[in-house]
Amino acid sequence: MLFRSVIAKGDVVALLKEFISSGGTCIIATNDPEEFLHIANRVIIMRKGSIVGDFSSNEINEEKIIKTMLMHDSASE
Repeated sequence: MLFRSVIAKGDVVALLKEFISSGGTCIIATNDPEEFLHIANRVIIMRKGSIVGDFSSNEINEEKIIKTMLMHDSASE
């Protein structure tokens, strides 16, 4: 997601939360954990078309997500 302002981001997050709580599914492609950590019930991290991390709602935390992203980022260099 590309957000132009904090207000717009808050509005989008509120709409996503409402949509998801009513049974909807949303796929977010981003490299910024702040954009999804508080609304995600599953996080899949991909690198070059392969899944390198898969976290369910009880496993999602910023440290795990960032560690997985960085571990695979430096391994690909």
